[in-house]
Amino acid sequence: MKNRLLYSRLLYSWDQLRASYWFIPISMAVASAILAFVLVAIDDATEIKQLPGLSEIDPPGARALLATIAAASITVTAVAFSITMVVLSTVSNQFGPRLIPNFMKHNSTQLVLGGFIGTFIYCLLVLSHVRDDSSAYPVPQLALGFGLLFGTLSFMLLIYFFRSVSRFIQVERLIEEVSSEVMNVFNRVFPNHVEDSQADNSEDDTFILPEGFQQTADGVVATKVGYIQAIDINRIVSIATEQDIVVHLLHRPGTFVFEGLRLAGVLPQEALTNDISERIRSSFLIGGQRTSMQDPEFAVDQLVEVSMRALSPGINDSFTAISCIDRLGAGLSFLGTRLIPSRLHHDGNGQLRVITQPFTYASIGDAAFNQIRQTAKANCAVTIRLLEVIDSVAQRDLPGPYRKALKRHAQLIYQGSLETFFRSGDASDLNQRYDQVMHSLADRNP
Repeated sequence: MKNRLLYSRLLYSWDQLRASYWFIPISMAVASAILAFVLVAIDDATEIKQLPGLSEIDPPGARALLATIAAASITVTAVAFSITMVVLSTVSNQFGPRLIPNFMKHNSTQLVLGGFIGTFIYCLLVLSHVRDDSSAYPVPQLALGFGLLFGTLSFMLLIYFFRSVSRFIQVERLIEEVSSEVMNVFNRVFPNHVEDSQADNSEDDTFILPEGFQQTADGVVATKVGYIQAIDINRIVSIATEQDIVVHLLHRPGTFVFEGLRLAGVLPQEALTNDISERIRSSFLIGGQRTSMQDPEFAVDQLVEVSMRALSPGINDSFTAISCIDRLGAGLSFLGTRLIPSRLHHDGNGQLRVITQPFTYASIGDAAFNQIRQTAKANCAVTIRLLEVIDSVAQRDLPGPYRKALKRHAQLIYQGSLETFFRSGDASDLNQRYDQVMHSLADRNP
């Protein structure tokens, strides 16, 4: 993709629109208003006088019918909005506030609100064109017929809304949707092939940075506070090639930055001008909240948060935590089929231009296991399931660094559990699972 930052901005804007409660309802309200004027104009132009079931309705009857539909629509709109607020509160309290955007992105709630608001506005506008004198101003029967149709469809939308809300607050359904987001971001951030250099290039910076870079590189600093949501690496490579410089990015998407914090280092120092600094800085998309556009750890954190809340003393729901772990295992298994882009980015002539801070198998593993392991070390069922998931992921043909990361977490899980279950009969089950994991990780050469 030639302009990843532009794509990320568009993706972020689209996500914001999907998560807002005004865009679809207002669009449907405007469309309803336009339709009302168009149908009334058609009625006036064609003087339609007979439609099945409507030809006998006089102006007072038409006004009463439209007023009833409008009143019912706005009343149900208030009820649907109240139900939505209750659901948002439940999701926030039980599963975590970071899952609220997942619910708000559901078009079902927005379509329902838009449908009722649109019906209300449509009926009001048509009602204003119904005159008491039917001989001089006939009842706009085509517009009236559509009003009846919209009234019927709106209440069908209400049934759909109840079904949608009841499905969303089911924990398994919610976990499935968050898991789907994990898969999507893994697919977006970790490619099937790496063009610039080898996958999982994890050499230490002391070997890949030019001599004296850390001491002499001038810096590009942030001018605003927020989370790094996306970075346009290709644009920075283009700038570095054009100016014959080397840029070292000090942060990756998901990092919180504040004004004056260095975003990047540039060598040679004398090459950095205000214009170049501004161009590099504009390649960072910084916003008020974390997103999963280029931040796979944020998507993983959402599943981890659900499991952590399930394991809290006030809830103590091991089954929900195990469901989250299963979904994490599916994501980690999929990650084993992807490649980790190198931190080194070169120009067309093979000259090193940009050094990044990429996500690695180890960092994703830390995000997936650390907090759950620390919280669940006194829960034997969850601890055993963690080891079983690692064993399942280890069945794939994984890269060496990935196996090393999984082995480390298996050891940490086992060591932490021994402190609790050392004298318990569950220790034998833990030993069995741990031995199986070590065997699976040792089956192939790392």
